[in-house]
Amino acid sequence: MCQFYQIGFEDKVTRAAAAVMIGRALKLDGVKRKTAFEDVNATNFASGSIDSAVKSGIISGYPDHTFKPGEAVTRGQLVIF
Repeated sequence: MCQFYQIGFEDKVTRAAAAVMIGRALKLDGVKRKTAFEDVNATNFASGSIDSAVKSGIISGYPDHTFKPGEAVTRGQLVIF
């Protein structure tokens, strides 16, 4: 009998979730707060991680002052993160 194992996940990781994972790995402050991005309000679960990672120079948003937290993070973006 042959068995196959799925490697990875079917669901894509969002930019917000990636920010949280990176923030936790680097022990950044993840407390929810206001950010500089128009589309990330203070109640967003990732707002603290996004803000801390941006201030640390790890990640950045888009030129239109958005972060697009619900978009799937690409491999290219993850490399830059």
